[in-house]
Amino acid sequence: MWPKKNKKLVSLGGGGAVLEEIEGEEEDDSDDEEDIQQQISDAEKKEAKVRVDLDESMKAAQQLMEKSKSDTTNNLPTELLSQCNTEISNFGEQLDNATKSREELAAKLRRCRLKRRMRESNIKDVLGKLDAVENEIDLVFIMDATGSMGPYIDGAKQTIRKIVEKIKADGKGKDLRLGFVAYRDIDLGSDRYQVLDFVDDVSVFERFLEGVKPIRNNDRAEDMAVGIQKANELSWMHPTRVAFIVGDDACHGTEFHDHGKSGDNYPTGTPGINIVSELSKLRTNPWGGTMNVF
Repeated sequence: MWPKKNKKLVSLGGGGAVLEEIEGEEEDDSDDEEDIQQQISDAEKKEAKVRVDLDESMKAAQQLMEKSKSDTTNNLPTELLSQCNTEISNFGEQLDNATKSREELAAKLRRCRLKRRMRESNIKDVLGKLDAVENEIDLVFIMDATGSMGPYIDGAKQTIRKIVEKIKADGKGKDLRLGFVAYRDIDLGSDRYQVLDFVDDVSVFERFLEGVKPIRNNDRAEDMAVGIQKANELSWMHPTRVAFIVGDDACHGTEFHDHGKSGDNYPTGTPGINIVSELSKLRTNPWGGTMNVF
C-alpha cells in the first residue's frame, strides 16, 4: 500500500519521469497475471470444498433435528446438535472468507490486466510516434536486475526484443542505436550495474541482454538512481531519444515508498546521487533533440 499523500516516482510517456503526489492508497499489483490466476484457481477449489463441508454439516444438523422430534425417550444428546450448529457457523465464516478472498484476487487480476493494457498502449503509442520519425533513434532500456525480478526478467527481455524487432521491422531505413543499463543495488560491488553503451549491431545488444542475470540484494528498495545516472552518461547522439525504465520496486529513499527503514538500507537515498536531478536531466535532454521516458 502507498500511504496517503506519499511521493512516488512515476514515468510519464512523452514527458519524462516526475514526482507525483499520490492521493489515497494504491495497492501493489506487481504479481504476475499467471500467478494470480493460479491463486484464483486455488481459492475457487477451497471455496468449493468449504461449501461441501457446510452442506454436509447442515444435512447432519437437519437429521439430528428430525431425530430429536421423533425420539420420545428424549435421550438424544443435545451436545451433538450444539456441535453441528458450531460447525455450521464455522464453515459459514470460512465460506465468507473464501468467497471474499476469491473476489479480491479476481479484482486484482482485473487491475493487473488493465495496467498491462495501459503499458502496452503506451508502448504502442511511442512506437507509433517512432514510425513517423524519419531521423535516427537512440533507444535505451534501464532495467532492475535484482533477485526479485527473477520470475519476470525473461519476460522483460522478450518484451524488449519485441520492441526492438518492431522498430527494426518498421524502421524504413532509420538508424537505430541500442543501449542497456541493468541496475541492482549499492552493496553488490562490481555487480551493482551493467552498462552497454549505444551500439547499432542488434546481435551485440542481444548477447549483452543474455548476460544480464538477476542477483539478490539485501533490502526491498533498489538502486534505480545509479541506473538512471549511467543512462545519462551514455554517448547520446541521435536527435530522437527513447528510454524505457523497467522495474518492480521503488528506488532508495523512504520519501519514495512505504517500506520503512527496515526495507531500505539507504533511507535517505543513494549516496552521492540525487535521483530527482538525474530524472530531470534525462527528461529535459540537455543533448538536444526529443526525449521520451517510459
